[in-house]
Amino acid sequence: MAFMDNLGNVLVPTTGADNGILQGDDQTLDLLGGNDLVDIIGDNNTVNGDEGNDVLDSTEGTGNTLNGNSGNDTLFGGIDGIIDGGTGRDVIYAAPNGNGGSTISGGEGRDIVLIATAELPTSANTITGFKPSLDYIGVSLSPNLKEFTDLDITEANGNTTISLDGTDIAILEGVAADDLTPVTRDAEGNILSGNVAVVEGEIVLPPLPNAAPTITADQSFSYGQLGTVQAVDPDQDELTYAITDGNAEGYFAINPLTGALTLTDTAPTEATAATLTIAVSDGIAAPVTGTVEITDVVSTFSLDVDGDSTASEATDALLINQYLTTKTFGVTLSDDDIAGLFDPTGDRITAAAITGYLDPFYNDLTSGGLDVDGDSTASEATDALLINQYLTTKTFGVTLGDDDIAGLFDPAGDRITAAAITTFLDPFYPAAA
Repeated sequence: MAFMDNLGNVLVPTTGADNGILQGDDQTLDLLGGNDLVDIIGDNNTVNGDEGNDVLDSTEGTGNTLNGNSGNDTLFGGIDGIIDGGTGRDVIYAAPNGNGGSTISGGEGRDIVLIATAELPTSANTITGFKPSLDYIGVSLSPNLKEFTDLDITEANGNTTISLDGTDIAILEGVAADDLTPVTRDAEGNILSGNVAVVEGEIVLPPLPNAAPTITADQSFSYGQLGTVQAVDPDQDELTYAITDGNAEGYFAINPLTGALTLTDTAPTEATAATLTIAVSDGIAAPVTGTVEITDVVSTFSLDVDGDSTASEATDALLINQYLTTKTFGVTLSDDDIAGLFDPTGDRITAAAITGYLDPFYNDLTSGGLDVDGDSTASEATDALLINQYLTTKTFGVTLGDDDIAGLFDPAGDRITAAAITTFLDPFYPAAA
């Protein structure tokens, strides 16, 4: 891959700030973090940003794909390319040098798409996922364009086209013409309202409005069933989470990117109550704080692992299988491990939440239903398969038979008949509670 610095030295992406040129065609460059600066000279390349505020420039190419991913990125489109800002507050130059024919999405967050600067595009760029209440359109085409009313804005088939003097500039898919309004500003240049900014001369990007995130009130988890702290950002900014008080002993940890609470290795087995202060930041406004109560109640085990009020071999048994597999191999359950294995409407749909739910019952096998065959262990090779068979019979309304469990239990266990296993699992089946 021809990724090099200005002196022609080959570069390998690092987690720091990389500054280089991707030269050639049909290549893929995966950046690893930091505030990267990459110029693309060539066609049909793909550059994937990572964490950090990246600047990716494909002005000189055709058919290139730019993925900003996380961070507040600045992306320059080429001809017939694909641009996706990802998460964060991104600035996208859709038509530098009059380039056109690209498909552009700002992604999540409050974004600015500059649809024309100095030159009309050779063909209209298509903008997808534009959010009229969050995103902005910028255009500067002096001397022909001086104000919003100089633009021709027409709607057809659910899409809106922005044109000037008969030349289409941009097509906004799924956006009504009435949703586009001129930007108004205060004396300092701050945006007050509207989403289309017409500028005479050079575009100077204004500070964008920002609203602080909010933390959902009255959140509570039991010590044996921790979950994910819920917070919402009106601007769809990426949020970070931290425990700032109530954790002097270090029993609890929080994922800084997802807000998932977990127990640390130093946490005691016995349930412990706590009041945690959680700080949530959008990286712009001052962090907001809220409290989360941890009760000293140890949850009662249920085969409803994903928290959707049902227990199924198609979801819950598979989640238990994945969880016990990670325990066998000494690794951490990940979101990739459980992808597609849960009901999206459930209360526990992240690996962290499922781990937090099952860990207490794995650490004390006498407290729940993971050791199905009663051999004082919990394994994906036996217990998870027994749970799968049991839940399958529940789904089809039949009785678990000894043939159903043949070879699936430890012969040294206390429960090695279908009747014994059914008696053991029935209290943990939600419908029987």
